[in-house]
Amino acid sequence: MTRCKLLITMRVMNNNHLRRTAPVILTLALLLVPAPQPLAAADARWSEVPLPQTGAASGWRLTPDTDIAKLGRDTQGRLYVWVTGASGGLFRADSAGENIIRLYASADSATDLCVTETGQIYYATDSTVYRSADGGLSFQTLATNPGGPGKRITGLSITNNNDTNLIAVSVTDDVDESWGGVFLLNEQDIFSKWIDTGIGNYDVLDVSISPTFIIDRTLLALASNGTDTFVMISNGSTWRATPLRHAGGSASVAVNGVITLPPDFSTADNPQFYAALNSGCDNGGLWLVSAQSPPQLPIAVELSSAGTADYACFSVSGSIGAYGLLAGAASGDIISSANGGATWQHAFRKPGGQQLTAILGTGDSLYAASGGSHSGLLKSVDSGLNWTPLAFVDDNTGTLVDILASPEYETDHTLYLLGFNNSHGLWRTEDDGLSWRKILGTGDFDIITIDLVKTATDGTLFIAATDLQGGLCLISSNRGTTFKTIRLPVELSSTAGFAAADKDRFYFTTFDGNMSEVWRTASGGMFFESVYVGSVTLPALALSPQFNLYHIMTAAASNGQVYISTDTGATFTALPTSPLSGSLRLAFSPDFGTSGKVYLSSNTANAGIYVLKIGGTSWKRVDSGLPAGTLLSGLAVASSGAIYAPSANSVSTATGGLARTLDESAAWNLTHTGLPDGATLWGISINNQKLWSLDTTNNRVMSYTDTIAGTLTLLSPAPQAPGLGIFTAGVVNGIDIKWQSISGATGYEWQLNDISDMSVPLLHGSTAASSVRLNSLEPGTTYYWQVRAVTPMPGAWSAKYTFTTALGGTVTVPQLISPEPGGINLITMPLFQWQPVSGATGYELLLSADPSFQSIIAAPSGISGNAWQPPSALAPATTHYWKIRAVSDNSFSAWSAISAFSTAATIATVPVTTSPVITAPTATPAPLTMAMPDWLAVTLAGMGGAVVMLLTALVIVARGRRP
Repeated sequence: MTRCKLLITMRVMNNNHLRRTAPVILTLALLLVPAPQPLAAADARWSEVPLPQTGAASGWRLTPDTDIAKLGRDTQGRLYVWVTGASGGLFRADSAGENIIRLYASADSATDLCVTETGQIYYATDSTVYRSADGGLSFQTLATNPGGPGKRITGLSITNNNDTNLIAVSVTDDVDESWGGVFLLNEQDIFSKWIDTGIGNYDVLDVSISPTFIIDRTLLALASNGTDTFVMISNGSTWRATPLRHAGGSASVAVNGVITLPPDFSTADNPQFYAALNSGCDNGGLWLVSAQSPPQLPIAVELSSAGTADYACFSVSGSIGAYGLLAGAASGDIISSANGGATWQHAFRKPGGQQLTAILGTGDSLYAASGGSHSGLLKSVDSGLNWTPLAFVDDNTGTLVDILASPEYETDHTLYLLGFNNSHGLWRTEDDGLSWRKILGTGDFDIITIDLVKTATDGTLFIAATDLQGGLCLISSNRGTTFKTIRLPVELSSTAGFAAADKDRFYFTTFDGNMSEVWRTASGGMFFESVYVGSVTLPALALSPQFNLYHIMTAAASNGQVYISTDTGATFTALPTSPLSGSLRLAFSPDFGTSGKVYLSSNTANAGIYVLKIGGTSWKRVDSGLPAGTLLSGLAVASSGAIYAPSANSVSTATGGLARTLDESAAWNLTHTGLPDGATLWGISINNQKLWSLDTTNNRVMSYTDTIAGTLTLLSPAPQAPGLGIFTAGVVNGIDIKWQSISGATGYEWQLNDISDMSVPLLHGSTAASSVRLNSLEPGTTYYWQVRAVTPMPGAWSAKYTFTTALGGTVTVPQLISPEPGGINLITMPLFQWQPVSGATGYELLLSADPSFQSIIAAPSGISGNAWQPPSALAPATTHYWKIRAVSDNSFSAWSAISAFSTAATIATVPVTTSPVITAPTATPAPLTMAMPDWLAVTLAGMGGAVVMLLTALVIVARGRRP
């Protein structure tokens, strides 16, 4: 048997056509909608991070103005949730409470929800019971108005009876001197006739059918006559009633309540069950009831250790003798007992909301539903001691207070958002704002305010909060899924310094009106140690990079005095006083271990940013160039060394946005691309090149990815590329420099010089493209070049690459003379000759057995003249390929055209009896007998290439014909 109950008044939706068609349409829509993907923000411009939204797009994490009326589960452990409000209807989640889908859209306010062991789903409104035979996709009206018009259904219970379901409802009547009752309906009754069980003059608050009703005919009810509340039992004839009284005999008159059967309930052996009452005036309670055999009356024993709170829901798990009990108070409190109710433990972290509406256990997990603002669906995996919001959170972020990125953001994409909507709420997204989950709120752990949020480098989340007892620190190693709490020795304010090193060590500052103290944890938070540091407030506290290695932290006082500790906060010494005051920000240089630099800023207009090298005598201002009146609201230094400070000035063409410099000696710039006029940035969180800040004017979270700060990559020419360009009329033209474009960059600046110093370049320019053509360069010259992005913000200069231009002269590429292209039957030690090149100091030759030069036969270099003969005979009957290039002190020419020849079938070498004409390298070309026009040289080269291709084809064909 599956049974359920709910205690609030609901509305009825009468449009049965809509009731049948809406779920089908919605199901089709869900199937057609693609799965949500993480949002990609634009680069080098401000982009809005989506805040928690309502509906399926955010996994039903946030649904303001909704309440959960009832919970149910099926035999597979899946969770069913009935939601009232604008996004109302029936929802289903997996056994973990995740992967929520909306099965059935409805505006009904359900008073109860039941899922049977055979898979049917029922829900009741004030006057009607509905049934679904298709898993909740559609519902049909089963029966209406039990007891007649004017009655209100308060509970629903179902059991299987001879292959049909038997439905029982409890009913009240709000009219004086008119009563409700318990009514039964056989589902196979085609006339849908309700049978009155004759309970008498009572309003019945809840009902349950015995799981073995077919045998014992037992019904259990919780009823009130306006003077007392009774637990009542029927075994098929008369009802037997026992009043539920407090110790001392006083009565409790319930306005609603629940009966809960243990999972092993059986009438065969002294059956026991539980009753929970809600009086509406803190005069409720919990009772253990023993159902006696007729005609004996049931025996009710108050679980007095639970107190007289008003209880709205109850859950039992385990087996007789070892029941685990869970009770939800109407006020939102939850208590649990592991010993059958002898003693109770209050939840450390409560579900939130104004009242609890349902509790349900599925396996090792417990689920609770709460109503009112800040309510939702919650989960506990520790027997009800800590409750974590899952979905249907009836809340919104309100006024944004702080944004914080996980130190492991690049892999976990986690952001934490602190907001205030009549009370504080801490939210988490793990997909850049696509979906959010509320992980902590006012009321959890009895906290009153959430004051500060920090993360350690290992990802541990630290939250400084205040409860009725004072200061409290909540620590989570799983991104806010669960917390452990540590009582602080003092109460912190939202302006205190706060820093965390790892899961066991955190630090904070306090001021008692006379002296400031820096506190540190000891023995993993078991106790705290402190040291007095100055006589004014310490609003800034920062830990150095590699804190576990250097043990260095700094603290800044509101009067500008800065202190340093080199022993993890045990002692502090004063550094030179800075010229700043007010609410200060501290940041270490990422290379602090070698540079020793610390940066400081203030939220006072025109205060600026200063740097101090530890051991130095004074602070140096480094923000020159920012507009007058700039008010900086934060400070961060990236791992690249870039410094960032958001401006709280309103955005205009000349003010506001983000102040940024690539390093303290470079120029500062303001960027507000993507921000509307009037926007104001407050605070900053950083992870490598990605930043987040709050736009307090528009109550938004904004992100900025500074892709331009990264180093630009040069593509071509490759480093030290030789012999580039075309030599014409005394200069070299046609060299293209190319680089990889940067996402977000709209303009680039390039520089070229013939020395590595770029302070006064020979050539420079700007372009929106990612390449530039260079002309009129000197021949045979090595050049240096570099590029950077300049718009919308200046980027870092790329590495410097070099290339060398082609050699000068009328002919820059050697022209081949002999062996002639296509020559055949040549001797095996031929003489190689070529036209000399002006400016060459030598030549390099390549000889190969294939035109791709994969198989090199000879590669002589440093040839001083324009001829060469192989030292030994070449292979006979073989086609050979050769090419040559000229060499100077700092350059190479391009390779010549490829020439081919074939050797004779027999080895024949002709000794050189007369020396060949060899021209030594000179500054000018050696005279030829006949001048060769340029057009003829080009023609011959082309013909030579054609001959090579022809010979190659002939060789291939000939080889192909060999047997």
